[in-house]
Amino acid sequence: MRYLKTTLAVLGAVTVLVLAGNTVALATTGHSLLLGKSNSADTYTSITRTTSGTVLSLKSKSSTNAPLSVNGTGKVTNLNADTVDGYDSSRMLNRTLMFTKSIALGSAGTSFGLTTTTIPEGTYLVTGSGWLYGPTNSGGFECQIVGNGSSTARWSWIPGNPDGFYTPNMTGAITLTGDQTVMFECHDGPSFAWNSYFGAPMQLTLTKVAQPVTGTASRVAPGSARLSPAHH
Repeated sequence: MRYLKTTLAVLGAVTVLVLAGNTVALATTGHSLLLGKSNSADTYTSITRTTSGTVLSLKSKSSTNAPLSVNGTGKVTNLNADTVDGYDSSRMLNRTLMFTKSIALGSAGTSFGLTTTTIPEGTYLVTGSGWLYGPTNSGGFECQIVGNGSSTARWSWIPGNPDGFYTPNMTGAITLTGDQTVMFECHDGPSFAWNSYFGAPMQLTLTKVAQPVTGTASRVAPGSARLSPAHH
């Protein structure tokens, strides 16, 4: 009886070893995938769903855990992402926004300008311009491009002139600290009537940039030895 038990125990151990060997083999090329185990293959693995719907779903225990990890840096063709670093495509770079407004001749007012629709937060290069007809008896007026709640992008003083034609043109950069509107405005102390000359509207353009490179500049005096045009 003891011999029989010993024999059965040996056979059981051998069976366990054989099954274990087969289990490891299942994780290699041509066999089923093993959950919770390392799987390897010497060619690519393809999964095709024959009906409509999602092909593969990967869910982690916590929403803060990455559901997938890779070690390759190659481009994945046709891989779409809902957001990049938490930003929607509407907030990405290389997007220029343009706004225009014609200032109709009407009752006198102390200011004129245009206000954009809501613009996503970020840093923008801005340009404001116009071809306007206005007061002829003022010392001048000032213009600015400013975000609602952010710092002014550009400020400029436009001197008055006797013919009343003005072409304000300003460029600069502005950082919006949140989704907000931007205003291109000109105003003067006394009350004057303004209009866009020949229907040419005021125009404001904003181009989003990743991060402006800032620095300082210094004036360099010209050298004492300069070549005359004949030496060029």
